[in-house]
Amino acid sequence: MEIIYYNFATDYYTEFLEKNADLVMLADIPMNLDEFAYIEFVSSPTLLVQRMLTPSLLEQLQYLIFLFKQTENEKDRHLIYLKIDNWLIKQNILFYTTHAVREIYVHQFLVNEGYQYDYKNAWKMPEINN
Repeated sequence: MEIIYYNFATDYYTEFLEKNADLVMLADIPMNLDEFAYIEFVSSPTLLVQRMLTPSLLEQLQYLIFLFKQTENEKDRHLIYLKIDNWLIKQNILFYTTHAVREIYVHQFLVNEGYQYDYKNAWKMPEINN
C-alpha cells in the first residue's frame, strides 16, 4: 500500500484522485438524519461517490436514486436510503467509521489513547523477534 497525500483545495475537484488513488479517506458523508442530504451526497457528480464508479455501477446507483425520488412516503424513502447505503458498502465504495443512521463498530486496534481513529495501525506490520 502506498500513501498518497493530496491537497483538498487544489486536488479534490480535479482528476487527481481518480487517476492516483484506489482508496480515499475523508469525512465526505453528511452526518445527520436528513435523507435528502444523503441523496444529494450520492447523486452529486462533483463528489467522490459518483466520480469513482464505473459506468455500469453509476447506472445502478442512478436507478436507485430514481427510485428514492419517486417514493412518496418517508418510511419507504428510508428503506431505499438504506438499500443505497448497503449497495455502496457491498460494492466497496464506502467504508464507514461513523454513520448518522446506524452504529458502526470500529475495532479498538484503530483507536489511539485519545480515542481518535489512528488508521496507520491498519497496515502496520508486527515486529518479529528472533
